[in-house]
Amino acid sequence: MGVATLAALTLVTPELARGQAPTPEAVEAPAEPMPPEPLDAEAPSDPNVEAITGMSLEQLLGLDIRVSAASLFDESSLDAAASVDLITPDDWNRRGARRTLDAIGNQPSTAVYPTLWGGSGVAMRGFASGNSVRGLSIQLDGVPLNDIVYASALHFSSNVELPTLSRIELIRGPGSALYGTDAFHGVLAYRSFAPTQDEREAGGEIGTDLFHRGYARMSQALGDDLRLNVALGYSGLPDQSRAYAYTDPADGTEGRGQRSLSYRSLHGVASLVYTPRDSRWDGSVTFHANHARADGAPGVGRAADARSLLEDRDTSSSNVALYLGRAQVGVALEHRMRVEALGYFWHQDVFTRGPGTVPTFSGPSVSDNETSFAQSRGGARLSIRQEMSDSRRTQWAAGYEYSRGLLHDGGYQAITDPNTGITFRSTGFIGSEYARNIHSLFLSAQTRFAGDVVRIHYGGRVDHYSDFGFQVTPRLGVVVTPIEGLAVKLLYGRAFRAPSVFETRGDGTEIKDDANLRPELIDTFELVLLRQTDRFRVQATGFASLWHDAIVLVPITHPSYSTTYANAGSNHSLGAELSGSYVDDGFRVDLSASYVRSRNDSANVAYGAFPAVIANLGVGYTFDEARVSLYLFQRLQAVMTEGDPISNVALRSQRSLPAYYRADLNVDWEAVDEHLHVYANIRNLFARTNQVPSLANAQYGAPTQGINASIGVRGGF
Repeated sequence: MGVATLAALTLVTPELARGQAPTPEAVEAPAEPMPPEPLDAEAPSDPNVEAITGMSLEQLLGLDIRVSAASLFDESSLDAAASVDLITPDDWNRRGARRTLDAIGNQPSTAVYPTLWGGSGVAMRGFASGNSVRGLSIQLDGVPLNDIVYASALHFSSNVELPTLSRIELIRGPGSALYGTDAFHGVLAYRSFAPTQDEREAGGEIGTDLFHRGYARMSQALGDDLRLNVALGYSGLPDQSRAYAYTDPADGTEGRGQRSLSYRSLHGVASLVYTPRDSRWDGSVTFHANHARADGAPGVGRAADARSLLEDRDTSSSNVALYLGRAQVGVALEHRMRVEALGYFWHQDVFTRGPGTVPTFSGPSVSDNETSFAQSRGGARLSIRQEMSDSRRTQWAAGYEYSRGLLHDGGYQAITDPNTGITFRSTGFIGSEYARNIHSLFLSAQTRFAGDVVRIHYGGRVDHYSDFGFQVTPRLGVVVTPIEGLAVKLLYGRAFRAPSVFETRGDGTEIKDDANLRPELIDTFELVLLRQTDRFRVQATGFASLWHDAIVLVPITHPSYSTTYANAGSNHSLGAELSGSYVDDGFRVDLSASYVRSRNDSANVAYGAFPAVIANLGVGYTFDEARVSLYLFQRLQAVMTEGDPISNVALRSQRSLPAYYRADLNVDWEAVDEHLHVYANIRNLFARTNQVPSLANAQYGAPTQGINASIGVRGGF
């Protein structure tokens, strides 16, 4: 049966989680588990997605399903103490995803927004604001990509070419007990291409909007103990000239502007993996290179004023290069213990351009801004863990981590007055060189009672920051599995986010510095009911989040600045999530939905930019004899406003946006067994005119793409 892996099922077998192909014996009766690989272990721990999809669905759904990003252990999804989803290549190909964040577009309580410099904002569980580029920890092969300047990887590192990845895991909810700062609203973990068998594959795609993509990847054994993995992907989109509307601030008439929304993206990864068969040691070395250029992306909108001062120039551009290296080594000890060490370093060069506003005595004035800076982050992690056994009822993991983020020289900023043409250049647009050192201790444990019926998850993390001191984040969960395939979970977690350099130092033009900023905190409570059989899986979740000391942009009275960041917000959100999948004889249904209400209690204002209602429905069928698969995916977002009423006091009253509805159709033909696939995607099948909220408060929101189609091919050789 040519059916792909279920994205909503978070499926991974024990053997594949350790980087091994499943054996018939493992399918029928899993062997005693070996010590697990860590979250950051790349080659032995990455699953062989192709091996999963090669199995029948009946086998797949009958296995002990495993997840990794929500724990320091290799765990069954029934036992995992978090709301976590796995997205595989089959899933994002089936939905016609072009960029990395397209791949998470089928998740409940999750919304993606276009934003400055070609980046994206990701909001979870109700909290959508101008700060939604922050609060999501992004991990690439266990390496944190969140930068020191903006505490985010969504501005400049949001796209890792999908063909260079083997899987994506998404945690909705707090993750600081495992990942530290930035894992505030959730965690997005990318795993790069690293199969365990020889493989060569290439592909390409071209669209009616002239979107184009090409990639090649290979995995080759070098003897019995070494494996070389290489993947290279490129995609691009030329000038789209997408129109947007605004109200002319001079005479109140409606004006029109255009954004090109073009981009070019290149990502390459190479890894050398050492997995000897007759040794307890293993290790890997990996290098990543990422280059992205965006032109005509959304600009700063009405972030600083109630009027559309930028008029037809509300755009921005960026040019970014990132280089990353990591090395990992592990050793298995007796009594199911394992010790691992990870080291990493990355460097990033950033250039941005776009109109902005600067405060003057007569009011805000438009200027042309350019910014350039370099930043880097390096660190090391040492951990030790011990798994459960028949006689041992507790498994635990503990470790130490060090991280250092560095802003080099503070960069430079150039501000040009369009009326006079005079350019003012300043070095260190957010001050001089800045370094942040973090020392961390972490512990995660699980104890079982009444056989395997009750499991208690507990642990936490202590972080010491060189610039603001200590932070403690605990975690606690109770998981009850009264019968096979049924789990009831009661979960609590605390998360924090340290202020970024940009928030503490300001931008030198509009935003004033504040060295007294404190970390913001969030406490989340979840009740989860999960039911799984050999044909369907359903999960229902209720959650409540309390956000304290939120870092928000507030207006001030000052001769040189109009705003500053401050710990001035108290917020809450309540919501319910439902997700499920059903598969039978080539027919499949995937659904998810959420209803969320969120509010800034300090200002008594709802988070209008987050859709209160999100619903996703995917329906597919595989014609075995014709070797053709059809999949129709639909997404609805409703009850939302055109922008963010939280960040701009002058825009507390916002227009409501019409419901967003989009349907995408994927047709996949297996032309030559499993070696060659020809496919077509039709996006926005019913040619709907949709807008999504603008986190920069651009008037009328952000227009999305109309109907378009593409055709592509991928195959092994």
